[in-house]
Amino acid sequence: MVNTPILPGHAERCHFNVGLVRLGSGFNTHVHFWNYFVPEIYNRSAQRALVDLEVYDARGACVLRERRSVESQASAVVDLGAAVAPDTAKVFGIGTVHARLIPIELPSEGSVRTLPTEFMVEISHAGGSCDIAHNIGGRRSIPNVTRMSSGLWFADSRSNPRYLIFAANYFGPSLPVVSRGAAALTFLNHRGVRRTLSAASVPARGALVVDLKTDFPDMIEFLDGNPARVGVSTANMISKPWIWYESSNDGMLNFCIDHL
Repeated sequence: MVNTPILPGHAERCHFNVGLVRLGSGFNTHVHFWNYFVPEIYNRSAQRALVDLEVYDARGACVLRERRSVESQASAVVDLGAAVAPDTAKVFGIGTVHARLIPIELPSEGSVRTLPTEFMVEISHAGGSCDIAHNIGGRRSIPNVTRMSSGLWFADSRSNPRYLIFAANYFGPSLPVVSRGAAALTFLNHRGVRRTLSAASVPARGALVVDLKTDFPDMIEFLDGNPARVGVSTANMISKPWIWYESSNDGMLNFCIDHL
């Protein structure tokens, strides 16, 4: 029987943040935490903390819930490839990890109202490629719509974006249609030509993966060696998607992760 730590009563003040996960097809993901509840950051002596972690696949199904203790001024690494059931990990693909770091005792009374969580995900491939990405965004309890304009978007034969990955952020009551997540992107190139991509909606807690190789096959020709601007409209999604770059040299898969 696994001894699962019990959450303290103030856990609701510690917010979940969201990170990218990829498992199966030679990929693995490690989630890195550091117990930063130390006197230099919070007005209290160094103390133990709890990691509270959930992993969701692209369809919004929770495939892992795990809690573990982190000693004061220590770090913790969760190997998702080992923690998720093998048959599930094999077909998982791309999804998200939601995590929060909870101190055993709150910092001095009144010093903070909520405690965000910062962590890193390390995604590696059996061929030797590896990259690290920071968490982005958090959960929302009400339906939400966002719009944003990014900086410049680049693509060429050597640096080719393969996926745009949006994480669903609505964790409120289940509502027909309204609970689902959706996104639309508009690319504006240097000639003033627009291209709009409207991705299919996904269930609550899911991930929306836009395969640019399929959905925007002429991207390099559209950009023609110049940057473009991108507009993003989302419903129940974190508005800053991850960008997954992919290339193959000498038969080896290379990738890196960024976000708009």
